[in-house]
This record gives sequence, C-alpha cells and structure tokens, in this order.
Amino acid sequence: MVEDMIRAKMDAIVLALTDSTAFAPVVARAIKAGVIVIDNALDDAGISVPFVGPNNLNGAHQVGNFWLHG
Repeated sequence: MVEDMIRAKMDAIVLALTDSTAFAPVVARAIKAGVIVIDNALDDAGISVPFVGPNNLNGAHQVGNFWLHG
C-alpha cells in the first residue's frame, strides 16, 4: 500500500508501524520521494525520519506512578 501511495505521488503518507524494522526499506523509499510522516520511531533502521507522536515510554511511566501512588 505504501508503494502504491509513493507511485501516486501523495503529498504525505502517515504511518503507524507495528514492525518498524520490516518497514524500513519502504519507508526509505517514501522519504526519498519526500512524502512521509511517521507515528513510530524506526528501531535501529539507520534512517532519519520525521517523527510525530507521543512519548509512550513517558506516558507508561506516568500511568505506573498513578497506579502506585494514586
């Protein structure tokens, strides 16, 4: 689907990846085409991407503190 969007010359592609390592090659092609916004960091993919999204680690820490300390 991402390849189809690249070929269609979309202005932006928004991705929320479940497996950033598997998607690294297609994300690299989308970046080269200049059409990507990503909602997950790429894990050790060696690719610099714009990241738009929450800090889930920080959020999980806050939830844990709430449950422990009320």
